[in-house]
Amino acid sequence: MGAKYVLMFEDEIFLSSINKAKWNIYTVALQDLSFYSISYLKENYNLHDISKAREIYLNILDDEKKNNIPNEVYKKASSDFDDRNKNIDWENYYKSLPFNTSALALYEYSPIAEELKTLDRKIVLNSMILKWDNIQKEFKELTLLLKSAGIEFTINQRLVRGLDYYNQTVYEWKTDELGAQDTVCGGGRYDNLVEELGGKSCPATGFSIGMERLILLMKETLELNVGNKNVDIFFVCLSKESIQKAIMYSESLREKVSELGIRINMGLEGAGSQFKKADKSGAMFAFILGDDELKNNTISMKDLRSKSDQETLSYKDLEKRIKETYK
Repeated sequence: MGAKYVLMFEDEIFLSSINKAKWNIYTVALQDLSFYSISYLKENYNLHDISKAREIYLNILDDEKKNNIPNEVYKKASSDFDDRNKNIDWENYYKSLPFNTSALALYEYSPIAEELKTLDRKIVLNSMILKWDNIQKEFKELTLLLKSAGIEFTINQRLVRGLDYYNQTVYEWKTDELGAQDTVCGGGRYDNLVEELGGKSCPATGFSIGMERLILLMKETLELNVGNKNVDIFFVCLSKESIQKAIMYSESLREKVSELGIRINMGLEGAGSQFKKADKSGAMFAFILGDDELKNNTISMKDLRSKSDQETLSYKDLEKRIKETYK
């Protein structure tokens, strides 16, 4: 950092502007959160008293007086809240981009040159819209995958995990067999965690399991047959649609032959690369799902061990072949 920038942090006027910026940004973010919360509760839980938004907001502002919120910021925040409150579309606010104003406040109140603010405002607004659209698209794709696999789920927009490194989707696996301690497994995405710990940027997802609860659940409900741990079938998927189909087929096959080891490749690499992975996995069969297979509702099957010719079968015939092979 250059010497002139160090000196800036010893300047009382500059430090005062930083403090005001902090409080202004905080009060705007609090407005967004108040509007979002009441909008969501109104539409999903029949909350009728929307005046609660103003009541909650002003109560929190009053509490901040003990933390020395500047009086001019307090007055401006109260006035701005009332102005925004008059124009809120309560039915749709939580569905839109509810925290846009918070992000833009970072640039409106930060002590930087006005010409830079003009440029940054456009960048931030566009990036937020793009980010939000991508999140919605990815979440929709995830729900389609779950439906394809026949996995029942409930979307809980109030679900919060206890660690702050999660981003986008979090989830819990619950049971009705263990009373109040019903969460057996929980996790989510943490795309930024590896980088925060000093590694390279690496998208990630994971979960933790309560071992004691899992053992209790197994005792209550399951007769386990561990079966073969090897890979028997390797799905070669050439599109996102084929991944969905592969998940559906694999779940159906496991219901018929419980000990099957099935691996679905989700990397969408070229067919050659996927066949190498299939061979390396030790799988007996490669099931190929490309555009033609999806169009004709078929599966191409290749025996990786006998090196026989590839066959194209209906799912019903394929299921019969697998049952005969692994009976």
